[in-house]
Amino acid sequence: MKTKLNRYLVIIFLVISLAIPSVAAASSAIGSSDKSSPAKVGNSDHRGDKEIQGPNKSRQTPLPTVTRRPTKTVTQVATLVPTTPQLPTVTRRPTNTPLQSDSIVPTSTPQPTVGLAQPASPIPTNTSQPTAVPTQTASPVPTDTSVPTSTSTEAPVRASAPGIRVMRVEYANYANSRGEVATWEQKMKAAGINMVALAAGRTEWTYFKWAGHESDWSSDVADTGIDILADDSAQYGQQAQINAVIDVFAPNYISAHPDRAAVNVLGERSSNLVSTAELVNGEFGQKLLDMVGYIAANYPNVDSISITELSYRIDGYGPDDLALYAAATGRSDWPRQSNGQVDIDDPSIGNWRSAVLGQFLGQATAIAHQYGKQLFMDVSVSIGNLSLMSNNKGTNYNAMLQNVDKIVAWDYFGEDGFLPEYSRDIAQFLTQFGVDRVILSVGLWGASSGSIVSANDFRTAIQASMDGAMPNIWICPGSMMNADHWQVLNDLWGNI
Repeated sequence: MKTKLNRYLVIIFLVISLAIPSVAAASSAIGSSDKSSPAKVGNSDHRGDKEIQGPNKSRQTPLPTVTRRPTKTVTQVATLVPTTPQLPTVTRRPTNTPLQSDSIVPTSTPQPTVGLAQPASPIPTNTSQPTAVPTQTASPVPTDTSVPTSTSTEAPVRASAPGIRVMRVEYANYANSRGEVATWEQKMKAAGINMVALAAGRTEWTYFKWAGHESDWSSDVADTGIDILADDSAQYGQQAQINAVIDVFAPNYISAHPDRAAVNVLGERSSNLVSTAELVNGEFGQKLLDMVGYIAANYPNVDSISITELSYRIDGYGPDDLALYAAATGRSDWPRQSNGQVDIDDPSIGNWRSAVLGQFLGQATAIAHQYGKQLFMDVSVSIGNLSLMSNNKGTNYNAMLQNVDKIVAWDYFGEDGFLPEYSRDIAQFLTQFGVDRVILSVGLWGASSGSIVSANDFRTAIQASMDGAMPNIWICPGSMMNADHWQVLNDLWGNI
């Protein structure tokens, strides 16, 4: 019995001896895996997942899940660093004319300039100065901010009538531009252009000989002795109507009168835009009205005048503007966000500013009408929320159209990052104001600085606008047109 027991003990001992190395190896393998995994787990735990799932990154193969033994850690309390309020980013379209150190030339923005081969819409017979537009009558501002998508459910009647076909003519060098005029004429005639938009300049940098304001003539006019607006309007006016574009930027005026600049929500003064109060009640506004009157009275080949770059969403919150806002609304301060910053998109600000800008533009329109001219106003498009009608920029369409003859809406699909097909939705929306009151401006600026939209996208945007029943289309800027873009216009409009 004892012999059998000893034999069993020996067998058990041998089994245990053989098993110990296997267990040790297995234990070693587990330990090795645990040591090699932290880098992977660390990447995943900290920012790897966020980067992989970000909007601009493709998802990668997920890392293996490793269960780690919990360790006792000390929780760190994060220190909050105050952030400086950030203004919305505004990308200015680059001008194609070199700037001088002491003078600024007008920017290339969508503005009507030279005119129609066919008669334009009749000018209203009532030339009395429009009355003020009460702030409470401005259209309410919807809150929908959905991403722009095509929402068309009905097929509108495609614009087949010639309508207004505008080309914004620009030169790389205005002083040496006389040799380019014949080429522009030839191209525009072949493309069916019936309105030419020409730069009149700014109150402080004019492309015409403004009597009594010789110090404000551009160097191109002063050095050559040529009244470029008169010369171009006479030449291009033989085949098209002419629109003279006035840019409201005033860097020189602001440099001389910094207290009259528009102030943004951070208290910074604009280098280009005067305050709303200075525009509607000040010296600059009166000079702008005088400029409108001088062109209307002295340039018989000019059929209409456009105002461009008049937009106040980011700027326009200084004490003088607050005084106007308070007087109109009864409020003692601007509407503010929870962080104390001015709520620049509050409807009351847009309603108020649209009303006062409308009153000012009404004065300009009345002056233009005295000489048989029309007045146009450039407006932005509220991408993704068209019914906002750029109210938050102080240019509510209804308020503008109560005071001007036409609005020119900016469809800059390339620069603003939406598909050219969306132009159909914009066009359809704008037709509710009457096709004789609206022009849709198709921009050639691309998504990146200096880039140009492709000819195919250019064609799509124009075709979509026409399919949306918009007969009046403005091309801007002409300086970006290449042979392929001209061919698009030849194909679409050349035989109309």
